[in-house]
Amino acid sequence: MKKKRRPPPAAKDSGAPKKKAAPKKKAATKKTSAPKKRRNFHREEPDTEGEKLFTGCTDKQRMFLQVISVTGQLAKARDTTQCGKWSHHRWLHHDDNYRRLYKIAMAMAADHLESEATRRAKDGISRLKFWQGALITVPLRDDTGSLVFQNGEVVMVPYVETEYSDSLMTTLLKGWKPKRYRERQDIKMNLNTSDRVAGKTPEEAVEATKERLVKLFETRMRQKTPIGSNGTGKPHGNGSNGKK
Repeated sequence: MKKKRRPPPAAKDSGAPKKKAAPKKKAATKKTSAPKKRRNFHREEPDTEGEKLFTGCTDKQRMFLQVISVTGQLAKARDTTQCGKWSHHRWLHHDDNYRRLYKIAMAMAADHLESEATRRAKDGISRLKFWQGALITVPLRDDTGSLVFQNGEVVMVPYVETEYSDSLMTTLLKGWKPKRYRERQDIKMNLNTSDRVAGKTPEEAVEATKERLVKLFETRMRQKTPIGSNGTGKPHGNGSNGKK
């Protein structure tokens, strides 16, 4: 048989005041953080310049406008964003905010094109030169103008020529300084007194022109002169009507 355990002897009451037991500290529990949600495309602090400008529109519209602002091509913007063929035109007609942002995107695209045109006109484009299908090579020289040798032979490198666009330079100068570089055309007009319509409103000028045309037509009909004839009232040709 199992022996029963005796309870521990009770402490004697000495009459001293009992101390209150200190409250037990709760075991520290790890705070379980909620799973992080994926960031939505609409961020409070946009990261790119396009997101700062193109606000108040849908995600697809913003992506479409970003491509337009760089390339200026509707076809490429549709392929990149997988938009429908008529989505852009529908947005233009029914969304005032999109219409405003589209003008901004086109202005940005024009600035990119102007920068590229300026680079080609000013800095030029480096092109390799060929002769009868073979690449032209020239000796390599160092900063002092001396030839560079390797294994006892002169190092040959491809010949690169920088081409500049004079037509782009002319176009840019006409746009920046039109008073100085535009094409001037002096046009002189000599109007008869009967053709002048000064002092009349556009409606009165139209009515006066109609009256003149009616009078001219009536005069031709009285003379029985077909309009477009040689002015003599006689038909063109020898008048034989094909008879010999």
